[in-house]
Amino acid sequence: MAKSNVRKIVAVSMVLLFLISAIGGYLAYNYWNRDSDGDGIKDIDEIEKYHTNPNSNDTDNDGINDYDEIFVYKTDPLTPNPNIKLALDLGLKDYIGIVKPLDNDGIQDSNEEQFVKLIAENKRILPIPTFLSYLEKEASDGVITNDELNYSNNFAQLINRLYNEVSNFINDQQKVYINITDYVANLGLKLNFDKEIPSNTTIKTIAYYGIAIKKDNLPEDLQALDLLIRGTQTEKYGNNLVDFEPIVIKDAKGNVINIESSNRARDTWMIAYLLKQRPELVEQPKKFEWINRMMQQVAWNIFDNEYGLNSGWIEPTTGKRHLSENLTPTDEKVWSIILGFHDYMDKLPSQMKKDSLPRFFHYWDSDLLQKEISDKTNRTIVLFYLATLPSVAFNRDTYDYEIGSNGMLLFVKRLPQMYDWIVSAWKNPNLEEYRNALKGYESWLGDRYVHGLENTVKQFSGEWPYEQKGTIDDFLNKNFFAWKFAKFPYAYLRGRGSYGPDFNIPNYGEWEMYDYELPLAYKSVGIPLGWMGGSGTSGNLGGPGNYGHGEFAIYGIPQSVIDALLAAQKSLGRVAVGYGNGVSMMSAIDGFEKDSGYEIWQRIRNTPIYLWKKE
Repeated sequence: MAKSNVRKIVAVSMVLLFLISAIGGYLAYNYWNRDSDGDGIKDIDEIEKYHTNPNSNDTDNDGINDYDEIFVYKTDPLTPNPNIKLALDLGLKDYIGIVKPLDNDGIQDSNEEQFVKLIAENKRILPIPTFLSYLEKEASDGVITNDELNYSNNFAQLINRLYNEVSNFINDQQKVYINITDYVANLGLKLNFDKEIPSNTTIKTIAYYGIAIKKDNLPEDLQALDLLIRGTQTEKYGNNLVDFEPIVIKDAKGNVINIESSNRARDTWMIAYLLKQRPELVEQPKKFEWINRMMQQVAWNIFDNEYGLNSGWIEPTTGKRHLSENLTPTDEKVWSIILGFHDYMDKLPSQMKKDSLPRFFHYWDSDLLQKEISDKTNRTIVLFYLATLPSVAFNRDTYDYEIGSNGMLLFVKRLPQMYDWIVSAWKNPNLEEYRNALKGYESWLGDRYVHGLENTVKQFSGEWPYEQKGTIDDFLNKNFFAWKFAKFPYAYLRGRGSYGPDFNIPNYGEWEMYDYELPLAYKSVGIPLGWMGGSGTSGNLGGPGNYGHGEFAIYGIPQSVIDALLAAQKSLGRVAVGYGNGVSMMSAIDGFEKDSGYEIWQRIRNTPIYLWKKE
């Protein structure tokens, strides 16, 4: 054979071998790397490794492709995952781990379906760790029972309601109130509020308490919180215990005054702490309204009053500087004041009954109180007046004044002493102290009569020195059984200072009596004391510097008496009634206007509220 032919045969053979090798390589490559269904998994791997169908990208026909099941969700591509598919359809891609155990059996029952939908309906609160943990626990065994579905729904409702309360209360970053909501959700869980649906009052309580712990850094006390929750769940009365609804007043000048707790979270914590110290109160729900208002006002006196214990201020007349005491709600001295005051006021009704004294303001019984003063704004104001604690008290041992927390504590400690003095004088008309009280009251009217308030005194009580018929005073004497007793603490102190043992006490005079002793006297017998003042007259209106110039006013008078008084204005003249159902000499509008007065006001938490102004 010619060499050229050999060469041709060899060349062709080499080409054929190359082609056969290339084709073989190509076929081998395609065999080992083929992805027939285009799901991103090699057929060989589907066959040998995952045992899936290389001709279908969804071997188990559950709507989730094999690739995602194997590499993204880590699920079994051979077993249907209907709950995961539903979760994906509902936008729960980041929370697949919660529902994954439910697909262990490849079947979705109605409870599982509702559970997944519940998760989707509560996307807003899914960032809250306590909620996620709860859901994961309920689904971890692969079964959702009827109870688990109901409890999960209850817990979701609880957290949503807590979230709303917290976010409404805290004007802060979302991260902050999610953190606090997580904490209060955990509190709710500890109190088993996944098993039952709490009232709105209880929700509010848990939220406020949690804010006090997380934002105000007050110590957690689950025993105290449990007592508070028990109280709030009391039928009819529970809301009174944590009622921080603001009261809004539009006065005679058109001013809008908003009066409310300065820190609802702190005050809620303090109410819980009080209940822990006095747990018997939980079983006395008619006191809840008083407990709430007392704590709001005492806390305001201590922590929030611009002239109070935690404020730095300078007396305008003396230039004396008062420094902040930086008290906190956990300080022992704070609770010495609060518990001392509470205990005195708690025992007072039975003591007054024992001593046969008139009791017209039933602060300790919300049923009676609401019958006497149905308007909530008036009730709140008068309860605030009763709970007001001055930060100055006269020390009878040193003839000097205690100021700040020491003064407030001394004020509370002296309540029993003042009570005994007043009751002894009231019950013994033959004693000199009683006669001095009558002279003291008469001298007060006379002093105002000759110092620019002649017509005011006439309308209020008559031509001095005699009380006359047809006056405001006479009307109240006849129509309000306790009116004479309600005036007596003032008369007693006036007589004691003008004619009795206080006449020559150093550092003690009429102004000091108004400022420090008069609030003590009225509180000692459970009568709410406030003030009414006026502008325009050149007369001396008397009254304390701490409250603004004015005359003492008796608050908490039953609404039926107030209505009758106002109905009698045609004969009595115009009458200014203070918010909180208060009446004073300064209630005599016609007389005060004749004395050149042009406006009458009362003061609540350092804010003047105008009752009348001359047109």
